[in-house]
Amino acid sequence: MGQRCEDHRDAFTYSGAAWDSQNALYLRKRQIHELVKPGRTNVKYSAGGIIDIEYAVQYLQLLYGHDHRELRLSNTIEALEQLRILRIVNESEYELLSSAYLFLRKLIDALRIVRGDASDLVLPARDSEEFKSLARRLGYRGRDWDEGAALLAEDVRQRMAGVHEYFLRAFSNKKNAG
Repeated sequence: MGQRCEDHRDAFTYSGAAWDSQNALYLRKRQIHELVKPGRTNVKYSAGGIIDIEYAVQYLQLLYGHDHRELRLSNTIEALEQLRILRIVNESEYELLSSAYLFLRKLIDALRIVRGDASDLVLPARDSEEFKSLARRLGYRGRDWDEGAALLAEDVRQRMAGVHEYFLRAFSNKKNAG
Protein backbone atom coordinates (compact mmCIF):
# COMPACT_ATOMS: atom_id res chain seq x y z
CA MET A 1 0.00 0.00 0.00
CA GLY A 2 2.80 2.42 0.91
CA GLN A 3 4.60 1.75 -2.36
CA ARG A 4 1.40 2.37 -4.32
CA CYS A 5 0.99 5.72 -2.55
CA GLU A 6 4.59 6.69 -3.35
CA ASP A 7 4.17 5.63 -6.98
CA HIS A 8 1.00 7.72 -7.29
CA ARG A 9 2.72 10.72 -5.66
CA ASP A 10 5.74 10.39 -7.94
CA ALA A 11 3.61 10.05 -11.08
CA PHE A 12 1.99 13.38 -10.22
CA THR A 13 4.97 15.25 -8.77
CA TYR A 14 7.54 14.11 -11.31
CA SER A 15 5.27 13.90 -14.33
CA GLY A 16 7.47 16.10 -16.49
CA ALA A 17 4.53 18.46 -17.05
CA ALA A 18 5.28 22.12 -17.71
CA TRP A 19 6.14 24.15 -14.63
CA ASP A 20 5.42 27.87 -14.37
CA SER A 21 8.49 29.44 -12.80
CA GLN A 22 7.04 32.94 -13.16
CA ASN A 23 4.14 31.99 -10.89
CA ALA A 24 6.58 30.44 -8.40
CA LEU A 25 8.66 33.65 -8.39
CA TYR A 26 5.51 35.72 -7.95
CA LEU A 27 4.41 33.63 -4.97
CA ARG A 28 7.89 33.92 -3.42
CA LYS A 29 7.81 37.70 -3.88
CA ARG A 30 4.41 37.79 -2.13
CA GLN A 31 5.81 35.79 0.78
CA ILE A 32 8.63 38.26 1.22
CA HIS A 33 6.25 41.21 1.03
CA GLU A 34 3.53 39.76 3.27
CA LEU A 35 5.56 37.81 5.85
CA VAL A 36 8.54 40.10 6.45
CA LYS A 37 8.15 43.48 8.10
CA PRO A 38 10.07 46.28 6.36
CA GLY A 39 13.55 46.78 7.78
CA ARG A 40 13.60 43.36 9.46
CA THR A 41 15.38 40.14 8.54
CA ASN A 42 13.47 36.92 8.87
CA VAL A 43 15.93 34.05 8.56
CA LYS A 44 13.27 31.89 6.93
CA TYR A 45 11.17 34.24 4.79
CA SER A 46 13.37 37.23 3.90
CA ALA A 47 14.99 37.34 0.47
CA GLY A 48 17.82 34.82 0.64
CA GLY A 49 16.36 33.09 3.67
CA ILE A 50 16.43 29.36 4.12
CA ILE A 51 13.20 28.99 2.19
CA ASP A 52 14.92 30.28 -0.97
CA ILE A 53 17.32 27.34 -0.73
CA GLU A 54 14.58 24.82 0.04
CA TYR A 55 12.41 26.10 -2.80
CA ALA A 56 15.35 26.16 -5.23
CA VAL A 57 16.14 22.52 -4.48
CA GLN A 58 12.48 21.52 -4.68
CA TYR A 59 11.96 23.38 -7.96
CA LEU A 60 15.00 21.67 -9.46
CA GLN A 61 13.67 18.34 -8.23
CA LEU A 62 10.37 19.06 -9.99
CA LEU A 63 12.14 20.05 -13.18
CA TYR A 64 14.57 17.13 -13.33
CA GLY A 65 13.02 14.44 -11.12
CA HIS A 66 11.09 12.94 -14.03
CA ASP A 67 14.34 11.82 -15.67
CA HIS A 68 16.42 11.34 -12.50
CA ARG A 69 14.84 9.16 -9.81
CA GLU A 70 17.88 9.80 -7.60
CA LEU A 71 16.59 13.37 -7.10
CA ARG A 72 13.41 12.18 -5.40
CA LEU A 73 14.66 12.86 -1.88
CA SER A 74 13.08 14.70 1.01
CA ASN A 75 16.35 15.84 2.62
CA THR A 76 17.48 19.20 1.23
CA ILE A 77 21.23 18.60 1.62
CA GLU A 78 21.04 15.10 0.13
CA ALA A 79 18.98 16.39 -2.82
CA LEU A 80 21.41 19.26 -3.33
CA GLU A 81 24.30 16.77 -3.40
CA GLN A 82 22.51 14.78 -6.10
CA LEU A 83 21.89 17.96 -8.08
CA ARG A 84 25.65 18.58 -7.93
CA ILE A 85 26.52 15.01 -8.94
CA LEU A 86 24.17 15.30 -11.93
CA ARG A 87 25.73 18.69 -12.76
CA ILE A 88 22.36 20.41 -12.58
CA VAL A 89 24.03 22.82 -10.18
CA ASN A 90 27.71 23.54 -10.64
CA GLU A 91 30.35 23.37 -7.89
CA SER A 92 30.18 27.06 -6.98
CA GLU A 93 26.36 26.99 -6.82
CA TYR A 94 26.51 23.84 -4.69
CA GLU A 95 29.02 25.45 -2.33
CA LEU A 96 26.93 28.63 -2.08
CA LEU A 97 23.66 26.80 -1.38
CA SER A 98 24.97 24.05 0.88
CA SER A 99 27.14 26.33 3.03
CA ALA A 100 24.36 28.93 3.28
CA TYR A 101 21.84 26.24 4.20
CA LEU A 102 24.03 24.89 7.01
CA PHE A 103 24.85 28.44 8.17
CA LEU A 104 21.18 29.46 8.26
CA ARG A 105 20.22 26.23 10.07
CA LYS A 106 22.83 27.01 12.77
CA LEU A 107 21.59 30.61 12.92
CA ILE A 108 17.99 29.43 13.36
CA ASP A 109 19.00 26.98 16.09
CA ALA A 110 21.02 29.65 17.92
CA LEU A 111 18.20 32.17 17.57
CA ARG A 112 15.76 29.71 19.10
CA ILE A 113 18.10 29.11 22.04
CA VAL A 114 18.79 32.81 22.62
CA ARG A 115 15.07 33.61 22.46
CA GLY A 116 13.67 30.47 24.00
CA ASP A 117 11.04 30.65 21.25
CA ALA A 118 11.03 28.29 18.29
CA SER A 119 8.61 30.37 16.23
CA ASP A 120 10.30 33.79 16.07
CA LEU A 121 12.90 33.75 13.30
CA VAL A 122 13.29 37.52 12.97
CA LEU A 123 16.82 38.65 13.70
CA PRO A 124 17.14 41.11 16.56
CA ALA A 125 18.41 44.61 15.83
CA ARG A 126 22.11 44.54 14.92
CA ASP A 127 23.13 46.77 17.84
CA SER A 128 21.01 44.97 20.46
CA GLU A 129 22.34 42.85 23.29
CA GLU A 130 20.29 39.97 21.92
CA PHE A 131 22.14 40.14 18.58
CA LYS A 132 25.49 40.31 20.38
CA SER A 133 24.48 37.25 22.39
CA LEU A 134 23.52 35.49 19.16
CA ALA A 135 26.93 36.30 17.66
CA ARG A 136 28.72 34.95 20.75
CA ARG A 137 26.63 31.75 20.70
CA LEU A 138 27.65 31.23 17.06
CA GLY A 139 31.33 31.75 17.89
CA TYR A 140 31.82 35.22 16.37
CA ARG A 141 34.66 36.90 18.20
CA GLY A 142 36.34 40.23 17.77
CA ARG A 143 38.12 42.77 19.90
CA ASP A 144 34.77 43.19 21.63
CA TRP A 145 31.18 41.96 21.39
CA ASP A 146 30.25 44.75 18.97
CA GLU A 147 32.87 43.57 16.48
CA GLY A 148 31.64 39.97 16.74
CA ALA A 149 28.10 41.16 16.08
CA ALA A 150 29.28 43.18 13.08
CA LEU A 151 31.00 40.10 11.65
CA LEU A 152 27.82 38.04 12.06
CA ALA A 153 25.69 40.78 10.49
CA GLU A 154 27.99 40.91 7.45
CA ASP A 155 27.98 37.11 7.11
CA VAL A 156 24.17 37.07 7.21
CA ARG A 157 23.96 39.87 4.64
CA GLN A 158 26.44 38.30 2.21
CA ARG A 159 25.05 34.78 2.40
CA MET A 160 21.42 35.81 2.06
CA ALA A 161 22.22 38.17 -0.83
CA GLY A 162 24.09 35.41 -2.65
CA VAL A 163 21.29 32.89 -2.13
CA HIS A 164 18.60 35.26 -3.37
CA GLU A 165 20.67 36.26 -6.41
CA TYR A 166 21.04 32.57 -7.27
CA PHE A 167 17.32 31.92 -6.74
CA LEU A 168 16.28 34.75 -9.06
CA ARG A 169 18.89 33.91 -11.70
CA ALA A 170 18.07 30.20 -11.68
CA PHE A 171 14.32 30.56 -12.11
CA SER A 172 13.70 33.88 -13.85
CA ASN A 173 14.25 32.40 -17.29
CA LYS A 174 12.50 29.04 -16.88
CA LYS A 175 9.03 30.00 -18.05
CA ASN A 176 6.84 26.91 -18.23
CA ALA A 177 9.83 24.61 -18.12
CA GLY A 178 9.25 20.92 -17.97
